[in-house]
Amino acid sequence: MEPDDLNAVFEAENRREALLSGECRIPYSYAFLKQYIESALKETFLSSGQLRLMVSRFSESGGSALREDVGIVDFFNYDAFCARAEIGILLYDRLRSQGLSPKILEVALNYARNQLNLHQLYAEILANNAPSLHLFRVAGFEPCGIKKDWFRANGEWIDVHGFQKLL
Repeated sequence: MEPDDLNAVFEAENRREALLSGECRIPYSYAFLKQYIESALKETFLSSGQLRLMVSRFSESGGSALREDVGIVDFFNYDAFCARAEIGILLYDRLRSQGLSPKILEVALNYARNQLNLHQLYAEILANNAPSLHLFRVAGFEPCGIKKDWFRANGEWIDVHGFQKLL
């Protein structure tokens, strides 16, 4: 993340679905997220246990490159001794159903294996998130358990499915 990613991070963190299923149930302020980005720039993956990467795609127009923010890949809950981390992927709503998620996940897997030297990634996915469940299964993540009634949203209890992939 860079300071100019503040608006994109604000949009991602304050989506209704993120507030319903995340650990924080209240919206983040710009000031808080600005401080978060600044502190993330000072820390390393080893020290903070988290690495958030902004995903962009580029196109050319009139001889210059145009950048479009696509989403976020998050490696978190990093365990250096066991060489593993949890992965989360967010694709902005306007870009869903365009076949980008499998490509983003493939690049993230290669990055985790080759740059972060991770042995394993894992993910926890809400049972009502069929596109993400499908994405991780197709990418070779194996089911490794279900947490029953783990989240509550809109008065409904939702299971969480665990997946892991050895790299």
